[in-house]
Amino acid sequence: MCSLEFFNDQLPSCSNSDRSKEESVLVSERLDDSRRSRFIHSTSTSPSSPSSPPSSTVLFPRWMCSLILFVSFLGSTLSTPRCFTAGKGFSINGGEYRRLLNTNLKECQVNCREESSCLAYEWREESNTCFLKARSLSGDMARKENIYTGFCIDDEDGFLDHEITGPVVTFAENIEFEECKDFCKQALGTMIYSWRPDEPDNDEGTLGKCSCLESIRGLHLSYNSLSGFFPPKPITPHRLKFRK
Repeated sequence: MCSLEFFNDQLPSCSNSDRSKEESVLVSERLDDSRRSRFIHSTSTSPSSPSSPPSSTVLFPRWMCSLILFVSFLGSTLSTPRCFTAGKGFSINGGEYRRLLNTNLKECQVNCREESSCLAYEWREESNTCFLKARSLSGDMARKENIYTGFCIDDEDGFLDHEITGPVVTFAENIEFEECKDFCKQALGTMIYSWRPDEPDNDEGTLGKCSCLESIRGLHLSYNSLSGFFPPKPITPHRLKFRK
């Protein structure tokens, strides 16, 4: 059974305080994003005069600046995959379509996250080598020394056409996918949801079996199935415990 370490890419905020982290199987960590948009502006120090040429600085009303920032934020958050690792010593064999040399673990994660064709990554500690794995990846988690394996998925789509297997916390039958996600979110100890349609060959089928899992042991191709992971929950004051 593999524990999961969650990597959550966050946009910069107005506060410099760090986000609280819960002592959980899923551990939050930031990822660098070199493609994040940046706003650069310039101002002129020369005094304005009727004879001086127009300044190149463009001034916008306050409401328009707010709109620009909102659109930028929206574009940066939509369809941005989240990455997590299953820890050290586990991997799913096969599916490699690209090799990256002289990389660290975080660079390996970012490369997978930024490629739409990448479902998982494998980083080999001894050689600092990263392998990106295709969306056709299918298999059970197997033990491998000095290997880190993780997955990058979109929050909305999840693992499309894939079923996750592992220890079941609870399950429900004759349930729609969206209901499955909400059902598992309420189940204590659930890290993963996996939904399999009752009629796999019916693309219009809406009912299926929902499994709420505590960890991942395998990821298998299963047409019209949908699976995903829940991000860690932030700490609330009443859940804090202190030791003397």
